[in-house]
Formats: sequence, structure tokens, C-alpha cells
Amino acid sequence: MRLVAAETSITSSSGPTSVSGGGKTSHRSLIASRGSIRTYPLGYLGCASHHNLLWCHYMFTGIIRHLGTVTDLATKEDGTYLTIKTSLASDVAEGDSVAVNGTCLTVLQHTANAIDFRLMQETLDKTSLGQATKDSVLNLERPVAAGEHFDGHFVLGHVDGVAEVTAITAAGDDRIFTLKPAPGTLRYFIPKGSVSLDGISLTVVDVTDETFTVSMMPYTLEHTNFGSVQVGYRANVEIDMIAKHVERLVAAR
Repeated sequence: MRLVAAETSITSSSGPTSVSGGGKTSHRSLIASRGSIRTYPLGYLGCASHHNLLWCHYMFTGIIRHLGTVTDLATKEDGTYLTIKTSLASDVAEGDSVAVNGTCLTVLQHTANAIDFRLMQETLDKTSLGQATKDSVLNLERPVAAGEHFDGHFVLGHVDGVAEVTAITAAGDDRIFTLKPAPGTLRYFIPKGSVSLDGISLTVVDVTDETFTVSMMPYTLEHTNFGSVQVGYRANVEIDMIAKHVERLVAAR
């Protein structure tokens, strides 16, 4: 799917007309190819859908294009701070969102080669970022921009928990990872379904009563942190958001 954003004064027939400029509130429309048009306020958070339209204010794809190395992880009176050395630092601004091992974080400040983030308690509770050590390699991704080619799957950077790697098996040049997810989450996994592990968009190979497996080809191993992952590693997991929405809607009926 290719997404196109535009400032507009047009809406679908199901919504009121909005006008940009002239001191009135500006709106942004997102048009999916062959889809209908509807406007949403700039700064809208989350995802909205209307027929063939889909827009997320901050959304990732799970395609890792940058890596970073932890240079400091310090707990202070006002919180925990993470500093990552990365080439991405020269291309961000304060307040930008970056997915760090699949966790959506806000750039606190940056230099030409490093970025500082602050980790909230919820982040420390739900992710493995608080267990990072100096020189740990982390996956980084910037949000997808409207109009860019969309690979992977819809990833929000909202980690649901961690999964422990229990086995690694070679399959030719590929590796098959077996992981045990957090209690109560295995029901969201289906063979050939999508999952984000440390921010990497992957396809579930198989599911058992306690574990699920994913396969990674050499390119993924070379360009993400999973190339050095060993048994016992705890990866951040984001479950496919569609599965969670469907469960909630069915339960409410």
C-alpha cells in the first residue's frame, strides 16, 4: 500500500467539510490508493480507518535500517536515561520518535553521533531496555512518512511484553528461533501471522502450547541485533494490533 498525505479542505460524504487556513484549524487527510478521503486533525494520535483509509500519527514498519550501540544507561532521581551512539543521530531533532528495539521513544536531546532518551517506568516494566548494558546493539527505526513505500507490517512501538529465546536451530543459512512469550499472550500468535521482535517485522512459522518460532535469513541476521542473539535472550514483543482489536470487539458483543 502507498500512503499519500495532503493538506485539504475535502472530506468524505460521511463527514463535515473542514477548511485549512484563514485562522481555522488545519486538517490532514491521508489517502490510500484507490481509497476514499476523510480528514483528521493534525497531531491526531493513534490509528483511524474509514473504508480503505488508514492513518497513524506515529507508525513503524519493522524494517530495521539503523543500528545503535549503548554508551550509557543511568538511573537518576528523575528517571532512567539511555544514550545510544548511532549514525541516525545526525538525522533527528528533539521531540522526534524513534523505535528502539521496537519501543517507541522520544528524542530528549542529541549530538552529531548520539541520542539521549528517557525511559518511563512503564517502559522499564514492559520491555527489556532497562537490562541493556554498555555496548549492547539495539535496532533503530524512524516512523514511516506518508508517501513512503510501506514494507513489513503495522508496528506502533507499543511493546506488549518480552519473550525468551529458548532454542536456536540452523536451517541451511537461515536460523530458526524458538521463543516463549509472556503468560497470556500466546493466544495472539498464529502460523503465518505477523509479530514484531525487538522492532523487526517477522512472520510466525509455528505455534505450540508454550512457544512460537520465527525464521531469519542471513540479511536480517547481518542487519539487526539478532545476529548475535543467544539462548536466554529476552526480546521485546509487539503483538499484531489487529488481533488485539478483534478480541476486544468480539468480547464486547
